Amino acid sequence: QLACPLDLAVTQLNTVYQGFPIVNTRADMILCGYITRTNLEIALEKAKSRGTVYGTTRCLFTRAAGSFSASSPFSTPYIDLSEWVDRCPVQLVDSTPVDRMYDMFKALGLRYTMITSNGKIVGMVTKKDLYLFFHNLEKEKGKAMTPLRSYDH
Repeated sequence: QLACPLDLAVTQLNTVYQGFPIVNTRADMILCGYITRTNLEIALEKAKSRGTVYGTTRCLFTRAAGSFSASSPFSTPYIDLSEWVDRCPVQLVDSTPVDRMYDMFKALGLRYTMITSNGKIVGMVTKKDLYLFFHNLEKEKGKAMTPLRSYDH
Protein backbone atom coordinates (compact mmCIF):
# COMPACT_ATOMS: atom_id res chain seq x y z
CA GLN A 1 0.00 0.00 0.00
CA LEU A 2 1.64 3.16 -1.19
CA ALA A 3 0.27 6.34 0.30
CA CYS A 4 1.09 10.00 0.70
CA PRO A 5 -0.74 12.98 2.23
CA LEU A 6 -3.14 14.85 -0.05
CA ASP A 7 -1.05 18.03 0.39
CA LEU A 8 1.93 16.27 -1.20
CA ALA A 9 -0.12 14.99 -4.13
CA VAL A 10 -1.53 18.47 -4.77
CA THR A 11 1.97 19.98 -4.56
CA GLN A 12 3.03 17.69 -7.41
CA LEU A 13 0.45 19.36 -9.64
CA ASN A 14 2.40 22.62 -9.32
CA THR A 15 5.36 21.15 -11.20
CA VAL A 16 6.03 20.97 -14.94
CA TYR A 17 5.94 17.16 -14.96
CA GLN A 18 3.23 15.39 -16.94
CA GLY A 19 3.22 12.31 -14.72
CA PHE A 20 4.79 10.66 -11.73
CA PRO A 21 6.42 7.28 -11.15
CA ILE A 22 5.06 5.43 -8.12
CA VAL A 23 7.77 3.71 -6.08
CA ASN A 24 7.55 1.32 -3.15
CA THR A 25 9.67 3.53 -0.90
CA ARG A 26 12.18 6.28 -1.49
CA ALA A 27 14.80 4.01 0.00
CA ASP A 28 14.30 1.03 -2.34
CA MET A 29 12.95 2.92 -5.43
CA ILE A 30 11.22 -0.22 -6.75
CA LEU A 31 8.86 0.86 -9.53
CA CYS A 32 5.22 0.04 -8.72
CA GLY A 33 3.40 2.15 -11.31
CA TYR A 34 2.88 5.52 -12.94
CA ILE A 35 0.13 8.12 -12.70
CA THR A 36 -0.35 10.85 -15.28
CA ARG A 37 -0.79 14.43 -14.19
CA THR A 38 -4.25 14.49 -15.83
CA ASN A 39 -5.41 11.37 -13.99
CA LEU A 40 -4.10 12.72 -10.70
CA GLU A 41 -5.90 16.04 -11.25
CA ILE A 42 -9.19 14.33 -12.12
CA ALA A 43 -9.03 11.92 -9.20
CA LEU A 44 -8.20 14.65 -6.68
CA GLU A 45 -10.96 16.93 -8.00
CA LYS A 46 -13.49 14.10 -7.69
CA ALA A 47 -12.37 13.43 -4.13
CA LYS A 48 -12.46 17.12 -3.17
CA SER A 49 -15.95 17.54 -4.63
CA ARG A 50 -17.23 15.02 -2.08
CA GLY A 51 -16.08 17.42 0.65
CA THR A 52 -14.64 14.76 2.93
CA VAL A 53 -10.93 15.23 2.26
CA TYR A 54 -8.40 17.44 3.97
CA GLY A 55 -4.71 18.23 3.55
CA THR A 56 -3.76 15.33 5.79
CA THR A 57 -6.02 12.78 4.08
CA ARG A 58 -3.92 9.90 2.76
CA CYS A 59 -3.78 9.14 -0.96
CA LEU A 60 -3.46 5.43 -1.74
CA PHE A 61 -1.76 4.56 -5.02
CA THR A 62 -1.80 0.77 -4.71
CA ARG A 63 -3.90 -1.61 -2.68
CA ALA A 64 -3.04 -5.00 -1.30
CA ALA A 65 -5.86 -7.53 -1.35
CA GLY A 66 -8.11 -7.15 1.69
CA SER A 67 -6.46 -3.98 2.94
CA PHE A 68 -8.06 -0.69 3.97
CA SER A 69 -11.71 -1.58 4.02
CA ALA A 70 -13.68 1.64 3.62
CA SER A 71 -16.31 0.33 6.04
CA SER A 72 -13.80 -0.53 8.76
CA PRO A 73 -14.17 1.78 11.80
CA PHE A 74 -10.42 1.44 12.40
CA SER A 75 -9.26 2.63 9.02
CA THR A 76 -8.13 6.22 8.55
CA PRO A 77 -9.74 8.36 5.83
CA TYR A 78 -8.05 7.95 2.47
CA ILE A 79 -8.47 8.64 -1.23
CA ASP A 80 -8.10 5.51 -3.35
CA LEU A 81 -6.13 6.49 -6.46
CA SER A 82 -5.23 2.91 -7.38
CA GLU A 83 -7.72 2.78 -10.28
CA TRP A 84 -5.92 5.74 -11.88
CA VAL A 85 -2.43 4.18 -11.66
CA ASP A 86 -0.82 2.36 -14.58
CA ARG A 87 0.57 -0.65 -12.69
CA CYS A 88 2.66 -1.83 -15.63
CA PRO A 89 4.34 1.16 -17.26
CA VAL A 90 6.71 0.38 -20.12
CA GLN A 91 10.21 -0.14 -18.76
CA LEU A 92 13.57 -0.33 -20.42
CA VAL A 93 16.77 -1.30 -18.66
CA ASP A 94 19.43 1.33 -18.20
CA SER A 95 21.73 -0.40 -20.70
CA THR A 96 19.24 -0.13 -23.60
CA PRO A 97 20.92 1.55 -26.58
CA VAL A 98 19.29 4.82 -27.65
CA ASP A 99 18.58 3.53 -31.17
CA ARG A 100 16.66 0.58 -29.73
CA MET A 101 14.82 3.00 -27.44
CA TYR A 102 13.91 5.07 -30.50
CA ASP A 103 12.58 1.94 -32.24
CA MET A 104 10.44 1.11 -29.19
CA PHE A 105 8.99 4.63 -29.02
CA LYS A 106 8.15 4.56 -32.71
CA ALA A 107 6.79 1.01 -32.90
CA LEU A 108 4.68 1.24 -29.75
CA GLY A 109 3.71 4.92 -29.99
CA LEU A 110 5.16 5.59 -26.55
CA ARG A 111 5.06 9.00 -24.88
CA TYR A 112 7.31 7.95 -22.01
CA THR A 113 9.18 4.96 -20.59
CA MET A 114 10.65 4.22 -17.20
CA ILE A 115 14.34 3.37 -17.06
CA THR A 116 15.10 0.69 -14.50
CA SER A 117 18.01 -1.27 -13.13
CA ASN A 118 17.06 -4.49 -11.32
CA GLY A 119 13.46 -3.26 -10.97
CA LYS A 120 14.53 0.03 -9.39
CA ILE A 121 13.72 3.22 -11.21
CA VAL A 122 16.78 5.19 -12.22
CA GLY A 123 15.14 7.57 -14.68
CA MET A 124 12.45 8.31 -17.17
CA VAL A 125 12.62 9.22 -20.86
CA THR A 126 9.85 11.09 -22.65
CA LYS A 127 9.18 11.38 -26.35
CA LYS A 128 10.35 14.98 -26.15
CA ASP A 129 13.60 13.94 -24.42
CA LEU A 130 14.32 11.50 -27.24
CA TYR A 131 13.51 14.07 -29.90
CA LEU A 132 15.80 16.64 -28.26
CA PHE A 133 18.59 14.06 -28.00
CA PHE A 134 18.47 13.40 -31.75
CA HIS A 135 18.02 17.09 -32.53
CA ASN A 136 21.14 18.00 -30.53
CA LEU A 137 23.05 15.11 -32.05
CA GLU A 138 22.06 16.35 -35.50
CA LYS A 139 23.31 19.87 -34.70
CA GLU A 140 26.54 18.47 -33.29
CA LYS A 141 27.22 16.22 -36.29
CA GLY A 142 26.06 18.82 -38.82
CA LYS A 143 23.91 16.39 -40.76
CA ALA A 144 20.40 14.99 -40.51
CA MET A 145 20.09 11.85 -38.44
CA THR A 146 17.81 9.20 -39.94
CA PRO A 147 15.64 8.72 -36.82
CA LEU A 148 15.04 12.46 -36.49
CA ARG A 149 13.79 12.85 -40.04
CA SER A 150 11.22 10.11 -39.59
CA TYR A 151 10.36 10.99 -35.99
CA ASP A 152 6.78 12.16 -35.65
CA HIS A 153 6.53 14.44 -32.61
